[in-house]
Amino acid sequence: MPQVSQKRTKNGRGDTEDLLLTTCLPGWIARSLARSGIHRMSQLADMKNAELLKLAGIGPRSVEQIRSAIRKFRRNRTQISAAHSKE
Repeated sequence: MPQVSQKRTKNGRGDTEDLLLTTCLPGWIARSLARSGIHRMSQLADMKNAELLKLAGIGPRSVEQIRSAIRKFRRNRTQISAAHSKE
């Protein structure tokens, strides 16, 4: 399996929530994306459906699951940000 580098945050810890393997995506989709060099949800968020469909192993069903995972990822990020801002 390819090595996954971790993005550094302000506090110096790795941003593991952004890694595909820590999301609700099925493993087979995460592995297909990793083979194409995509390891983070933030990379997927800016991609258009047509771009996703060009990736090996990604079809219409996979795109639906990816979009759903992106929505969940964004909701979680919003909730985490709101909780941190209250501290």
